[in-house]
Amino acid sequence: MTKHLFGATSSPAVATYGLRTLANDHAGEYPRAADFIQKDFYVDDGITSVDTAEEAQQLINDARALCAKGNLRLHKFVSNDPSILMTIPESERAIDLCAEHLPAQRTLGLEWDITEDLFKFSGGDVKIGPITRRGMLSVVSQLFDPIGLLSPFTHLGRNILQKVNQSGI
Repeated sequence: MTKHLFGATSSPAVATYGLRTLANDHAGEYPRAADFIQKDFYVDDGITSVDTAEEAQQLINDARALCAKGNLRLHKFVSNDPSILMTIPESERAIDLCAEHLPAQRTLGLEWDITEDLFKFSGGDVKIGPITRRGMLSVVSQLFDPIGLLSPFTHLGRNILQKVNQSGI
């Protein structure tokens, strides 16, 4: 087979495996880009931070070149530095630079305010169920946080749930 159905249950795992394999195959040629793809991607979203605009531009160029080796188009770039975005073709950007205040972007369960360079989390979607062990587990499990930024807060809920389970309530 040469195709994989988009939306299949296995699609996230296949996408991750494909990207990581591609990064491994070309790590010698693009070491920083390979490291970025292997460690800073979650399915098809990549998020990282670098110290300088030059470093960001080099990472973007190398990551795009590495992905092109596997006939993949890396696009929808966002940066809080407009000078970096100006070097990326408009068709490859996720946002329009004409706006005075850049729109917030959602990635990895968080909202990123690009202009202020802040991550935001809204707990408004959490549905509180009955006050039972199952209800508590449901609330704790609803918070999607694959990079662990909310861990100081979710740990408290998990700790309470653990104590309830241990006490046999």
